Amino acid sequence: MKKNSNSKDFYPYYKNELKGGLIFVEEMSAVSRCPFHVGRGYGLKVDVCTGYFECSECGKSGTVGEFHGLRLGMDDGEVKDPSVADAMKREVLLPCRNDQLGAVRLVWSDGSIIESKSSAVETPGQADGKNQAHDGKCRTLTLSEMLSLELPPREYLLYPILQTQSVSMLHAWRGIGKTHVALGMGVAMGVGGDFLGWNAPKQRKVLYIDGEMSARDLQQRLVSIMKNVPKSLPADDYFRILTPDFQRSGMPDLATREGQAEIDEIIRDAEVIIIDNLSCMCRNGRENESESWVHMQEWVLRHRAQGRSILLVHHSGKNGTQRGTSKREDVLDTVIGLRKPDDYVPSMGACFEVHYEKLRALYGKDADPFRAQLLADEDGGAFWVVNREMGSQDTSEQIVRMLQEGKNQSDIARELGVDKSTVSRHAKKAIAEGRIEKREPVKKPSVVTSIEDVRKTYQSQPVIRKN
Repeated sequence: MKKNSNSKDFYPYYKNELKGGLIFVEEMSAVSRCPFHVGRGYGLKVDVCTGYFECSECGKSGTVGEFHGLRLGMDDGEVKDPSVADAMKREVLLPCRNDQLGAVRLVWSDGSIIESKSSAVETPGQADGKNQAHDGKCRTLTLSEMLSLELPPREYLLYPILQTQSVSMLHAWRGIGKTHVALGMGVAMGVGGDFLGWNAPKQRKVLYIDGEMSARDLQQRLVSIMKNVPKSLPADDYFRILTPDFQRSGMPDLATREGQAEIDEIIRDAEVIIIDNLSCMCRNGRENESESWVHMQEWVLRHRAQGRSILLVHHSGKNGTQRGTSKREDVLDTVIGLRKPDDYVPSMGACFEVHYEKLRALYGKDADPFRAQLLADEDGGAFWVVNREMGSQDTSEQIVRMLQEGKNQSDIARELGVDKSTVSRHAKKAIAEGRIEKREPVKKPSVVTSIEDVRKTYQSQPVIRKN
């Protein structure tokens, strides 16, 4: 077979579809679990230099073109179309796949499209009859192409805070209860239930990656959660857990390419990935340096492009926002902060206020903060008490009290982590109710701009003579 300079890029492209991932045993040779039969052995051998593949278990073998033909459902890779068969003899390029549009194309070196799965939308370039090869370089869309795309609508995973193809963050100080909340959110999505007033319209496949808790503690929390879930346990693949106690070599480091590859192998068809927590799972680099976030951001965006949603659980910093570089928030759709109430005492246990710090699809009363507290019942289970009015009332009272103390609206907004418009709205209401007086704007002192102004200013001041 003619040596193919592009075949070394072909099989890594299929890395997430090959069972068990693609494991390189030599520089240009790799093994994997064969995708063409049921089995757990690593019988598929791939020469990424020539593109030839062979499975020692099912016997299937052939070129990269035949491999792709099998993946597209062609029986035994046999291609009956003469034009396709002729193209099989030519050099193959990397298949063009856009998971968001649902299109799969095999493009040869002359730019012709060999096979295409059904797609809800035409790929850019097909509408005008021009077949464009995709060689991995950046592509642009015209305005008309962008407007004509029939993109699938985003659905809610957990209404109204989490959507499909989203990246979100939940952060809190140590001991406030962020793992309680993350587990509750994950179980709700796995069974299609409710949590803290958030609703999962249907079941979603969830992968929960826990980086620090012991298996015993994690089990106890899940038992407590499931006692209050009216629905039965989800199917095994709807809520999977990766936890440190069962890993012989420790947990992968998501800040490294190797660690990301290990996680990629177990993700499979998960729709939601919950990482609890970011500090434990990203151990390389410094949290305060934006460069340390680059590799992780690339990994997160890649999975978002493949249709998944990611929830990052993280610690709060000294200023109350998420700890470390603010660059993380650039790609986040939603940021949820858990904060201790002003009247908090340790005997309250897991009690906090839920604040939405960044929202891209949440408006009106749904965006108001609220209070939640975890209480124990007589049977050893636990249940949540949610007070949405209390959260809004507490914020209003805090704003009024701080205005009475003489603080300005900008400082109040910064301290409470709310918008200036929120402070202004509560201030106007308090003025109308007579609780505070309207403060007149302070006039800035006049600025001396000329020699004449200096002379006048000097002459207007009393002369103090020393004896």
